[in-house]
Amino acid sequence: MSAADQLHGQVLGGRYQLGTHLGSGSDVVVYDAVDLQLEREVTVKIVVAPGSSEPAFHVRFRELAAALVALSHPNIVTVLDYGEQHLGGRDLPYLVTERVGGGSLADILDRGRTLTPSQALIVGLDVCRGLDHAHRAGLVHGFIRPSRLLLGEDRRVRVAEPGLDLLIARHELRQASDIELDSARFLAPEQIRDLIVGPKADVYSLALTLVRSVTGTVPFGGDTTVATLTNRVDKLLPVSADLGALASVLERAGRPKPQERSSAAEFGRSLVDVARKLPKPAPLPLATGSSSLFEAPAGQETTSELTRFRDSTGALVRDDLDVTGSLTRPTEPTKARVVALDERGDATDESVTRPKATILVYLALVIGLVGATALGVIALRKLTTKTHEVPSLIGLAEGQARNEVAGFDWVVTVRAEATESQAQGNVFRTEPSAGASLNEGEEFTMYVSAGPPLVSLPELVGATVDEATALLGEAHLTLAIGEERYDEAVPAGEIIVWVVSAQPTLTAGDEVVQGTIVTAVVSKGPIPRTVPDLVGMTMDEAAATVEPLALGVLEAGEAVFSAEIPAGAIASQDQEVGGSVAKGTVINVVLSKGPDLRAVPNVIMLPLADARAALEAAGFTIGEIKGIDSGVVVGVGYQDRQLAVGEQLPVGTALDLAVI
Repeated sequence: MSAADQLHGQVLGGRYQLGTHLGSGSDVVVYDAVDLQLEREVTVKIVVAPGSSEPAFHVRFRELAAALVALSHPNIVTVLDYGEQHLGGRDLPYLVTERVGGGSLADILDRGRTLTPSQALIVGLDVCRGLDHAHRAGLVHGFIRPSRLLLGEDRRVRVAEPGLDLLIARHELRQASDIELDSARFLAPEQIRDLIVGPKADVYSLALTLVRSVTGTVPFGGDTTVATLTNRVDKLLPVSADLGALASVLERAGRPKPQERSSAAEFGRSLVDVARKLPKPAPLPLATGSSSLFEAPAGQETTSELTRFRDSTGALVRDDLDVTGSLTRPTEPTKARVVALDERGDATDESVTRPKATILVYLALVIGLVGATALGVIALRKLTTKTHEVPSLIGLAEGQARNEVAGFDWVVTVRAEATESQAQGNVFRTEPSAGASLNEGEEFTMYVSAGPPLVSLPELVGATVDEATALLGEAHLTLAIGEERYDEAVPAGEIIVWVVSAQPTLTAGDEVVQGTIVTAVVSKGPIPRTVPDLVGMTMDEAAATVEPLALGVLEAGEAVFSAEIPAGAIASQDQEVGGSVAKGTVINVVLSKGPDLRAVPNVIMLPLADARAALEAAGFTIGEIKGIDSGVVVGVGYQDRQLAVGEQLPVGTALDLAVI
């Protein structure tokens, strides 16, 4: 029995009894469960990522979970509760969500099914509504893909837990290259460098998901995460005829630059626009087989299945569509109610269209009467209206300023604007200004300070700490160094990634209040390399050894004689074996010329003393003397072998002499 299955029957928070283990990933384990208090079925997701038991993660998790509980939208999985439980020796956080019984979009696609453009439009429209609601609440999902789109038995598509995957990835300080390939296939191109993304990353991911749903493939695929993400940088989303009327909508949603993409709301409106060009979608069986997506239960059918679900906020409802999805009719001609007598003298009610000329005459008379009356009223007011001088209200709190003008019967409007000239809540300007005269009944506007003006977040990635400090200082923001870590691509001292901890979804260009703290991760440069032993290798062998280490090797200086190292091999290197050097360091080496060979001179029939002198002058030493101590040399040998005159031997070789 697996560790996950062993939790069957465990009660979390004294309330949620775990049932069937539904699945596990590297970060989350999912269970069916029962809420023992309310006696209802729920789903429990336990976060088991490596850092999920750390106190800092628990703080961020609780903040996100509270925001998810506050979300209420039919196209977002409802988060009912959250908590922490001691499991397997760790305190692990968990979410409790509604039970969504239709499986996921991935369950359908993984069975080899694809969607028609009409079916994909319904899925996309529901997801756009959910994302639009989440984005307006300040949440970014960050990892939209088929497995995160759940299908309810009520025929609605739901987005699963916006921000949870992103929170886990950020806490683990993962780079995009660390993300699993299946997830990376749906990431936006801006996620290649870091995981700080905006709402439009979700739009790009949804566009890829819909393309995958219709065509069966995901554009820009690669064998690795980095290759997959690199393939889509500065590349337009390829759209084919298979996508039909969706092609132009998906092309805009899938543009490589976020500023050129649709927002979630714009994406949804564009889908509604093309809905009339597509046929009604065929029912699609849910993964559970209990119902069908896109097919309403009896008695709940609508005129148009392509526009059946409406966002209660109205954010994605077209102005020219009524609740049934039909176009509203043009306004009909003006009609008048006519009462006539029939032949018996009874009143009859007829609706007739009055001639247009008659209506215009009546209208002109009415306008004339209204105009004359208005002129009379204006003249009377000028004679009777009181005038008051505008007092100086600058620096007063809003309430105090209102009291100052309360008796003047002006129409007072208060507008809040950011300014540094006055403390928040105090008046900093009026229209008209102090000293002007203003009649009763006229408009008087007070401008109240909303505090210092918002400032834009500068882009800090790639900046040095000093440069980032200066940039933030100009905007009255503060830099905090959260961590230093090695990075293969970013030079030492430069910023790898940054985040506003209080609002982690913010990106460069977003506005924040002055004094906001920006936390940055600073690069320590590439990991130091350990120097390998290159002595005895050829240059080709040495180059192959240092290449994976991102080091270099260079022949420096003239080759030297070596009795131990063969000619052409490396005799010595300038970097100590086992030492640490920076990425890119070049190791200088000296090659061997092999041993220094000398020719044996002709000493035959020379007196011993002369022969000794000749051999030593040639670089040899004298070994054993065989025969008498004085006389002439009759033979030169080495290791019991007679040597010929001119034979090559290494310098320093000890030669034996035969003397008679």
